[in-house]
Amino acid sequence: MSLHTVLLYLSHCRFFVGVGSGIGLCVVPIFLAEIAPPQISSNVGVLTQLSIVIGIMVTQVLGLRFATPTEWRGVFFFSFALCAAQFLLGVFIVESPIWLSNSGRQDEKETVSARLWGTREHFPMPCLPLLMPSLRSAKQVARLGPPTAGS
Repeated sequence: MSLHTVLLYLSHCRFFVGVGSGIGLCVVPIFLAEIAPPQISSNVGVLTQLSIVIGIMVTQVLGLRFATPTEWRGVFFFSFALCAAQFLLGVFIVESPIWLSNSGRQDEKETVSARLWGTREHFPMPCLPLLMPSLRSAKQVARLGPPTAGS
């Protein structure tokens, strides 16, 4: 992208970089919240947002530094280096234990939990307290039966 001279090509590439960045900004915090132990889940969320803000600041500083007619392509090379590092390190990313549990893949969930936390104990689901009212009502419906028209 940084070596091309046609504005239309640069615009298309910039669009896809923006879409990829937007998806990453939405997906990564959710993934981190799912794999973080409940004790540090809020800290992980705060540090994720702080990292995003610092990344934007670094990009702006690079943009200011390389905002010359001859050096502007350096920002694209920096972005490419980060993208390549993420692509190469992506093979080490594990599936979310919550997703594996919801998909019925318990053996894989235990393996992933052991890889993340060093133990094969049951993964503590941070969202379980939020689900308790709906779980209780589901048990109540199962025990009492569905509500009738007269109740």
